[in-house]
Formats: sequence, structure tokens, C-alpha cells
Amino acid sequence: MTPRERTGRLIVLAVVAVLLGGCVVFFVWDAVQMANAVTLRRAGGLLRNVAFTGIGFTVLIAMVRRGNPAVRWVLPAATALFAAGIIGTAVWMTTLDYPNATTPEERAAMQKDDRDNLPVRILQGAFPLLVTLPLFLPHARDYLAYRRRETVGDQPPAV
Repeated sequence: MTPRERTGRLIVLAVVAVLLGGCVVFFVWDAVQMANAVTLRRAGGLLRNVAFTGIGFTVLIAMVRRGNPAVRWVLPAATALFAAGIIGTAVWMTTLDYPNATTPEERAAMQKDDRDNLPVRILQGAFPLLVTLPLFLPHARDYLAYRRRETVGDQPPAV
């Protein structure tokens, strides 16, 4: 393995580790919030999210181990959709009128809270996207090509 491929390995592993860490933080936060209002429906939703994320990361790790070049494009594309969803929802929430508010002061406080949280939500959406951008570096491409060569070398000859 060349130094450039080693650097690519570090890039790919760092991207996967940061995204996995973000998911763990999200699930812990969701579990803490669920403890405040325990319902079977929320627990089922948390378990469903953990299961789908586990399946997604299993597929991602398998793709990295095989050196699939699509990792360099699929992961940033998926995180771009994720970021667009978070940022779009945050911007949309700043436009809500809150018809359930009992007083105009309560409505104004809810809208102010949404506007105050907007920069944090934008960062929460942009961070995963920024983390995946190093996958476009040639070092990551070289590492995935190395993994592809190694995976093909491990296969028994075709009969």
C-alpha cells in the first residue's frame, strides 16, 4: 500500500466514523427525549431508525471493503439529500403561524425560538455534507482502487 493509499484509507475511515458517530449521538439524544415521554410508538420508531441505519452502514462498510467506486458519489449524494431535508425543514419552520398557540405572545415566542434555532439547524445539515467532501480527493479514489485490486486477488479463480 502506497502512502497515498494509506492517506485515502484514513480519509474514508474518518468519513465513515464521523457519520457513524453522528448517528449514535442522534439515537442517544432521541432515547433521552423518549424517556421523557415513553410511548410504544416512539420506541418502535427509534428501533426502526436504528435498524435501518444499521443496515445502511452495513452496506456502506461492505462497499468500502470491496472498493466500490460508487462510495465516492453515493455517500455525498445521500448526505446532500439529508442536509437539504434538515435545512429545508428548519427554514419551513420559521414560516409557521402556530395556530395552536393560545396567545399572541406565545405564538411570537415560538416563532422567535424557531428563528433562533435556524443557524444551528443549518450547521447540522451542512456538517455531514462537509465531512463527505474529502471523498472526492484522489487519495480516496486510490484507496478504493487498492481495495478493489485486493478483493479481486482474494477471489478463487473462475472455473
